[in-house]
Amino acid sequence: MTSKALTVTLRLIALGLGVATALSGLNASNSPEFPELRSWTLWWGIATAVISFVIWLVDDWVKRIREGEVRTVEQLLEAERIRIATATNGAFLPMLKSLQQLSTMEVAARRAEISGFRQELIDRTSDLIRNDAPRLAYFRVDDLSVESRVMHPKPVSQQNRTDEFTSLFAESDPADREIFDLIDQAETALLRTGVTVPDRVYHCYVSAPVRAGGIAFGMLTANTLEPEGLSREDANNIVVMARILAAAEGLTLTTAERRAILAVSGSRSKI
Repeated sequence: MTSKALTVTLRLIALGLGVATALSGLNASNSPEFPELRSWTLWWGIATAVISFVIWLVDDWVKRIREGEVRTVEQLLEAERIRIATATNGAFLPMLKSLQQLSTMEVAARRAEISGFRQELIDRTSDLIRNDAPRLAYFRVDDLSVESRVMHPKPVSQQNRTDEFTSLFAESDPADREIFDLIDQAETALLRTGVTVPDRVYHCYVSAPVRAGGIAFGMLTANTLEPEGLSREDANNIVVMARILAAAEGLTLTTAERRAILAVSGSRSKI
């Protein structure tokens, strides 16, 4: 029974008791041949008063519970608002500022700064994840101009973890075909929960493509030890960071390099 239904029930009971008391008093006053009714009415009135007082106390208690529920919801909403603001100010805005600074540099300077940008981004992405022991990596394509690509985890960020990432993903390996389809075609993150990978201790992971202008630079991925360790919100945050990273990677390429890479990408898609 909800608190509102309980309140209505208690008030109906109080009303019923009051009506019964009034009827009893009326009968006693009209029945002199039954003087015991007067005594019974007196005690019934006392009992009604006590019960009505108890009902008032319970009704007040129910109101307090309801007010407490409202305060709890408001507190939860405020906590969520603060958490989202913290995530935005602590991760997204700083990375956008770094990207803004990167965009004002010459290509040579961008290439010199991109390594630090990658590490900063993956560290801030790790802070966004609501898990005590996440492990993240940016699997970056070693050479964008070759038809058979290879990706290594550079850089890596982890909290309370000692296990290692897969050393590489090779496009020539049929077992890695899904990974390269992800970086070439996916528009959002792949979230897998409750997984078991041979020789790996993690049971949940998210992978998002790092791609811009038709060029797949790699993927941003995170995993946790728990089967449900990552949420859809975590996946969405990783997608945002992956797109910021892709924009930064695109800034390190000259126009000629971009055209050459796109030409290779086009021939690769026809194989």
